[in-house]
Amino acid sequence: MKTAIVVPALCLCAAALPAHGALTDFEHVPGAYDHAPLSQVAQGYGGVNWGADFFLKKSNSWNGGAHALGRLGNWVLASTASENWIMPNIGGNSYSFDFTGGDFASLSQGGTTFTLVGYRSGAQTWSQQIHVGTNPQYFAFNWKNTNGVVIYVNDGDQLILDNLRLSPLATSRMLAPAIPEPETYALMGLGLASLLLRRRLRSPAFPHPAR
Repeated sequence: MKTAIVVPALCLCAAALPAHGALTDFEHVPGAYDHAPLSQVAQGYGGVNWGADFFLKKSNSWNGGAHALGRLGNWVLASTASENWIMPNIGGNSYSFDFTGGDFASLSQGGTTFTLVGYRSGAQTWSQQIHVGTNPQYFAFNWKNTNGVVIYVNDGDQLILDNLRLSPLATSRMLAPAIPEPETYALMGLGLASLLLRRRLRSPAFPHPAR
């Protein structure tokens, strides 16, 4: 009787755990160095492919000013190109991804506007403008099952990104570690409960001591 109660109890505990999205930061990129093109040192990082103009920036190499104000982590992703794309990692069996949002900043002291465009099945499906300054700010997009995102940057501006919420779909290989969802904990709990029940049923029965 006690063993039978373990299964729903574990399920309730798993349901109470908070859900986590697929957070992609740039603190542990393999082979990273200051100003390294991400597409060259770790293409497929986070389960997606990165445009050739994205480069890694180390915060302790900044001397102050807008760079320091725009600091998010020890490493961030940056670009000065007018078009910057993020695509599924086809080589890793990822054919689309969810783009929930991320932290954005700019070098422009007066602020600037970035335009983000999302595609699905080769057609433009979403478009959103965000106004950013040197202080990092989180922007939500919640674009589901997208085949690509393009970030447009004005001439003379520099885009700074960190803590992106990217969830590759139908992927079997990612360089960035995946964070278990509550459903994963529930399955682990069910497996453990089944193992305990099986061992209990196989154990020899002992007579109760005489009273």
